[in-house]
Amino acid sequence: MAMKRSLKLGGNAGVSVLLAAVAVLGVGAVLANLTVRADLTQNHLFTLDPASKAIASRLEDPATVTLYFTRDLPAYLLPVKRRLLDLLGEYRNASKGKLVVRDLDPAKLTGADADAFKAVNIPQVQFNVVEKDAISVKAGYFGLALTYRDKHETVPVVQQNLDTFEYDFSSLLRKMTAKDSTARTVVFTAGHGEISMDELTAFRGILGKDITVTASDLAGGKVPDGTSLLVIAGAKKAFPKDQHDAIAAYVKGGGKLFFLHEAADVSNGLQATAIDDGLGDLIAAYGIGTTQTIAGDAKSNEVLPFSNGQLQFLQQYPYFVRARAEGMAKNSPVTSGLSTISVLWPTALSVKPAAGTTTSALVMTTTDGFIAQGPWNLGPNAT
Repeated sequence: MAMKRSLKLGGNAGVSVLLAAVAVLGVGAVLANLTVRADLTQNHLFTLDPASKAIASRLEDPATVTLYFTRDLPAYLLPVKRRLLDLLGEYRNASKGKLVVRDLDPAKLTGADADAFKAVNIPQVQFNVVEKDAISVKAGYFGLALTYRDKHETVPVVQQNLDTFEYDFSSLLRKMTAKDSTARTVVFTAGHGEISMDELTAFRGILGKDITVTASDLAGGKVPDGTSLLVIAGAKKAFPKDQHDAIAAYVKGGGKLFFLHEAADVSNGLQATAIDDGLGDLIAAYGIGTTQTIAGDAKSNEVLPFSNGQLQFLQQYPYFVRARAEGMAKNSPVTSGLSTISVLWPTALSVKPAAGTTTSALVMTTTDGFIAQGPWNLGPNAT
C-alpha cells in the first residue's frame, strides 16, 4: 500500500528551473549525486547506489540499526518490513559487516534494550486492521534508530513507500560518520527582491538543526566565507557587477548554488511585469538558458475559483501547472515518491548540454505544454 506525497510550490518561482540548475551545476544538497531507483518497490532486488556503498564502506567502527517494529504487524506491512531488511542487508554487505541490524519487539524489551528504546522516543502509531470484513485500529511501533559511536538518529515512523529510503538513510549515515565537524552554512541572498529565508519555513525544516541558515546582501562583492550552499530565491532586481562576479567565482570554485529563476513578477490582479536578475550568463555556461517566458499546460493544471464581478466560478488555469508522476524523473530523490508537483507561473528553460556537464529533466509538462511570450495575458481565459 504505497503512500504518495504531493508538493505545491507558491509564488512564481520556477521550480523546474531550480531543479534543473541544481542538477546541471552538480550542486545543491549534500548527496546530490545519489539516485534512488524507482524499481526499489519491484521484484525485491536491491543494488545500492555507488554513493551509498561508499558511505557504508567508510564505517570505521560498528554502527547499529535497530528496528523497533511490533511483532504482530498488520499483513499489509509485512512486505514493507521484508524489503527494508533486504535493503539494510545490502548496507551491511557494503560495510563489510560493520553495520549491525537488530529487529526488536518493543513489547518484549528488558534491561538495557528497554532503556535504549525509551531514549530514542519512537512514538506509538495506529494501524488499520481488516479482519473478517471489519476494520479495527491497533496500536504499535514502526520506527528505527541508528547508533554510531556516541551519535544517535531516529526515524520515528518508517514510511510504507520505501522509494526514498536509501537516500534518507544514506544521508543520516553520512551525517553521523562525517569527519569534518565544521558547521555547514546555507546563505540566502537578500536585497534584490528575493523570497526571504523566513518565508521558506518548510525548506529550513528540511535542512535540519545542524545547518546554520543566514542571509547576505553580498556587500562588497563577496560571498561570505564558509558558505556551504548559496540560495538565490527569485531575485527581482539585477545583481550589480561585483556581486554577479562574486557568485560566478564562487560557483567556478566548486561552490554549491541553489537557483530559482523568475521571468516575471505577477501581481494579485494577474498583471505580469518582466524581470531580469542578470544571472542568465552564469548558468548558460553549464548548458541552461534562461528565457523571458512563462510556461503553461492546457491539459494538466489546477482548477481555481475566479469571479467576473457578478458570479464566482471554477475554471482550469493553465499557468498553475500540475506535473504528475509520469512527467517526473523516477530515479531522482528530488521527485521520487511524489505524486504531483504544482508550479505557479513557471519560467521556461532552454537546455543545451555543455561539455563536461550532465543535464537531467526532473519535472516536465504534458504534451499540451506551451510557452507564452511577454507581454502576458495571465487571466483565467488565457491560452
